[in-house]
Amino acid sequence: MKKSIYVCLLMCVGLLSTLEAQISELKYLMNYNCETSQYDVSIKIMEGSANTILDRIQFNSQLTILIPTGMSFEIVDRYQPLENNQTYQGTVPNGWATYTPIISPDGHEKYDFYSVAPKLAPASFFNDIEEGEEICLFSFAVDGEEEFNERIRFFDNEIDNDLSLFEGADLRNGYSIGGAADKYNGNIHHNCVLSAVTQVSDQETNIYPNPTNSKINIDVTENIKHLKMMDSSGYIIKEIIDPSISTYTIDVTRLSAGIYYIQLDNGGTINTQQFVVY
Repeated sequence: MKKSIYVCLLMCVGLLSTLEAQISELKYLMNYNCETSQYDVSIKIMEGSANTILDRIQFNSQLTILIPTGMSFEIVDRYQPLENNQTYQGTVPNGWATYTPIISPDGHEKYDFYSVAPKLAPASFFNDIEEGEEICLFSFAVDGEEEFNERIRFFDNEIDNDLSLFEGADLRNGYSIGGAADKYNGNIHHNCVLSAVTQVSDQETNIYPNPTNSKINIDVTENIKHLKMMDSSGYIIKEIIDPSISTYTIDVTRLSAGIYYIQLDNGGTINTQQFVVY
């Protein structure tokens, strides 16, 4: 009897450990790769991890991407998950496929809607996943675009979800891994991959104090056309278009500790510099 209770306790502990390890929340993110001129689509794990076969398996999912109407959309490279990767031996990426696009629907005439989903056979599995990890699923290209286009974005389940505009089609984003439950919880909007922003002008820029916990001052030797402050993911925190002065002070007291970037565009070259908030 004692042995049976002990075995039952071990099984319960194992089950609880598995439940705790499962991924419970993730977001979609999109990076524009300045070197390849392609958009990399990834998931970012916000809560949980996956280290068992059952937790790592790809279930049904959907990502809908909005492209300015008239431009073509093509998946160029596929990365994760891997087919038949139960024992980490998989080498063939899942065949992410595109549904028939919805072209310039009423109310959204400036966009075409492309929904992408994973193939479920054969089964695909991720390698071990830890909380905070970013996993690139696939890359796509847009015909005629060799520079970042800020109009290209993910479908927003709250803003865009007027199903009457899409003739009953369900374009909402959703992602399931390790079971049928939807783990998707929003998008992270990006610009260029910061590590690929290599255009730096000879323009002298002074950013101070650095590090800081109160404010950041930005001095430039000439007026600029465009100023952006971004976090390490590329999310734009503050943007100034056609500023008229050469010294700027920005309050950073509400920012979390971490690395941030100031990007200055003088109309010809881009200067990206890093600062730290503590």
